[in-house]
Amino acid sequence: MSQFEYTLKKFKRSRSIKILVHADGKVVVTSPAWVAKKTIEDFVKNKQAWITEQLAKTKSKIKKDKPVLPSFHSCQARAKKLITERLKYYNEFYNFKYNHVVIRRQKTRWGSCSTKKHLNFNYKLFFLPLELVDYVVVHELCHLEQMNHSKKFWDLVAKTIPDHKEKRKRIKGLDI
Repeated sequence: MSQFEYTLKKFKRSRSIKILVHADGKVVVTSPAWVAKKTIEDFVKNKQAWITEQLAKTKSKIKKDKPVLPSFHSCQARAKKLITERLKYYNEFYNFKYNHVVIRRQKTRWGSCSTKKHLNFNYKLFFLPLELVDYVVVHELCHLEQMNHSKKFWDLVAKTIPDHKEKRKRIKGLDI
């Protein structure tokens, strides 16, 4: 057995064994449903050094002076209201069609746009300055027309956010 505890989750559709170390120090191992427990234990044992390294990294990332944000559920409705208002405001200019807006708890993205014209936004946008919220909203709106980051896409963004390069640098420098 390993020198630390982990949660095991088995899924029929999983194709491989994966280890995830959460920021709170919890270790989660996912595997295909058919993999034997002994195989999983051997895999975890083999990855012990890596897991220990990841746990050390998560502990060093925890900053005592970093504010704790309210929970996703307590902010979701307020974030949706803000983002919906900003979408409506900017879409008066662009007049693009989209299907629906979803507020999510995302770890790596401020927003996304699917090919089905679904707009997704991170609830943490609610805590950013309005000019950065506007940048993300316009960025995703413009993906409704251009599903890439071509010159045409950036020209479209620049129509309402002329200083988009500066805003992009600022938002890239933030932790999600």
